Amino acid sequence: MNVTERPLIAKMRENYRYFGGLSLLYGIIFAFCLYKNMHGITFPVCVAVTIVFAVLFLKKINYRIMKQSLPYIVGMILLSISTVLTSSFFLHFFNLAGIILLFFVFMIHQFYNDRDWNFPAYLKRIFILAGTVIESIPKPYAHGAEYLGGSKNKKNHIIIAIAIGLCIAIGSLFVILPLLLNSDIRHLLNAETH
Repeated sequence: MNVTERPLIAKMRENYRYFGGLSLLYGIIFAFCLYKNMHGITFPVCVAVTIVFAVLFLKKINYRIMKQSLPYIVGMILLSISTVLTSSFFLHFFNLAGIILLFFVFMIHQFYNDRDWNFPAYLKRIFILAGTVIESIPKPYAHGAEYLGGSKNKKNHIIIAIAIGLCIAIGSLFVILPLLLNSDIRHLLNAETH
């Protein structure tokens, strides 16, 4: 354990199997919902899944969900539904910005007593949270390398390698299959016109 590591990050490192597994599952769901369809019918599903996974992560690090969090959750869901019901890029952009801001305030609300805060206090915490998120981007990869490298059992390495290979293959399939299908359709259409 790194001496300067924050306690919450240390907890996430110690429970890497849980956090890494859920993160991989979330990534697959995110890709399925939003691949080439950022504003489609699955957008509210992705927002709802994001909230559920955030709640699961918070519970794992022993943080309870505050009762006053419901307005933030309802706001995110309503904005996501609004995104599906419009074709306006302007509304898409501001709905997404609103969802991200509500999610940030939702997370801040879980960690701090914010009853007496004013707008500048929230704004300051939002910037701190954004900076912390950017700073923490390499952490899951470092924790994953440590987790995979720490296992001495050769059988575990083989199982992990197979699992990673399957994930990469499935992810590639989601990208390559639509491209091949699109190519076949174009080839057939060109053949029919000549």
